[in-house]
Amino acid sequence: MSVTFKITNSPIKDVSYECMCVGSEGNVWAECHCCGGTGLSSYPESVWPSANFASANARNLLQILGEWEEDLWGEWEGKALDGAIKGCLKAINQESKRVGAVREDYSHGRYHEHGYSDDSVTNSLKQILDICMKAKKENQKVVWG
Repeated sequence: MSVTFKITNSPIKDVSYECMCVGSEGNVWAECHCCGGTGLSSYPESVWPSANFASANARNLLQILGEWEEDLWGEWEGKALDGAIKGCLKAINQESKRVGAVREDYSHGRYHEHGYSDDSVTNSLKQILDICMKAKKENQKVVWG
């Protein structure tokens, strides 16, 4: 499961890519459900910044920013958005604020979980900060879920 942070009312653009049904010689499958036999598929993508994090990482990042809810969804608008921006700036500039989100690699038998280094936490906070700053500039709100 993952959590996406995005700005409401962001303009959308279509991103095109070569469909997986296109063979090495350029032939396409005429009955393809993805491209309809054209060989070209597309998907909508937000023009404004957005970010997607694993649930555990999102929960840790939100906790750093003072948000602690059982459900991983919510929004920042007005004073809450200003608070999120201040929280991001504090956490980016103070290592002690990020400690709670840093995790070491973990292995037990066949189970393995990748860690979340201080650099990764900082970069993730910068992504959230960029989203919040753009939302403030555009007079929109940030939603996550």
